[in-house]
Amino acid sequence: GNSPAFVVSHYELASYGELGLYCVLGLFAGLIAVLFVKILYKTEDIFDAINIHWLLKAAIGGLLLGLVGMYHSEVHGVGYGVIEEILNNPGQYGVIILSLLCVLKIIMTSVTIGAGGSGGVFAPSLFMGAALGGLFGICVQGIPYFGIASPGAYALVGMSAVVAGTTHAPIQAILILVEMTGNYEIILPIMISCVISNVVSKKIESGSIYTMKLIRRGESIEIGKDKTILKKLRVADVIVSNCMTIQMETSFHEIIRLMRTTNVDAFPVLNKKGEFVGMIGLPQISKILQNEKVQEHLLARDLVTSGQSFTLNKDLLEVYNEMSVGEQDCLPVVAEDDNKKLIGIVTRFHVMYRYNKELVLLQGDKTE
Repeated sequence: GNSPAFVVSHYELASYGELGLYCVLGLFAGLIAVLFVKILYKTEDIFDAINIHWLLKAAIGGLLLGLVGMYHSEVHGVGYGVIEEILNNPGQYGVIILSLLCVLKIIMTSVTIGAGGSGGVFAPSLFMGAALGGLFGICVQGIPYFGIASPGAYALVGMSAVVAGTTHAPIQAILILVEMTGNYEIILPIMISCVISNVVSKKIESGSIYTMKLIRRGESIEIGKDKTILKKLRVADVIVSNCMTIQMETSFHEIIRLMRTTNVDAFPVLNKKGEFVGMIGLPQISKILQNEKVQEHLLARDLVTSGQSFTLNKDLLEVYNEMSVGEQDCLPVVAEDDNKKLIGIVTRFHVMYRYNKELVLLQGDKTE
């Protein structure tokens, strides 16, 4: 409905000096997020390696959960009630209990999913973040020199930061937590901690808690552009060897005429010895089109640029990245042992055509 999921006090930034503390909290949140992901999938591997009936695996998991629940029932279920209590008054639990709750939630969630139980990872991430943030907030209360917000504020920020670290989706974490609590006044600390947590977790673990399962199966998780395909292909797969070239003495008007008649927007330039010098393309031509006086005296030698060239064994991902950075649709291909010997060109059209062809073949193999 219109009410926030958690009824908490309205927190705000007590002083700008606190921003450094929220940076540190983001660092810890990123580390906790990585620890959660690693323990989760390690626990799954352990249960998968146990060669017994799945009912017995579930029984083992249930037994472990029951034993822990006898002493710390707070870690059972989604834990929204405990989260709200931590957000409003982390001090009622204390440093030791909050530390224990954070660790136990990681272990119990991993055991539940590893043993075949049903459960998600979003609510546990909120729980861990609240416990971590509350613990951190209690520990920094005694710092002098600048104002410190109550531990509940750090619990709130910790929730969003751990979610950002586990999901690798900081914007989502920021928006969800602000909406769930109605605390817009603390948006700046949330943003800072979420970004830092996301950066830390990505540096340590490339996949999020959701995509790691696909990565472990050998599936590509690239959206819209499968880099693995381009990485496997080589320049030799798409080279255009019978490309048109021009000489250093070719006039500007002749270059324009060739572009119009051949529908080619870039040419390799050779000197009198037949050696490759560089490329001339639309970026160089477009700069001169408005100045007719200069055009009369320009030759190819005045426009040629010596950019990046490639050899036959280079992968197409490297070529594609160079095209994207330099906004070029055509790049030269030279001999492995002689960078002045032109053997062809590689175009964006041919790169993408081959990429799409390989992508169709790959999808066809997966559906068989």
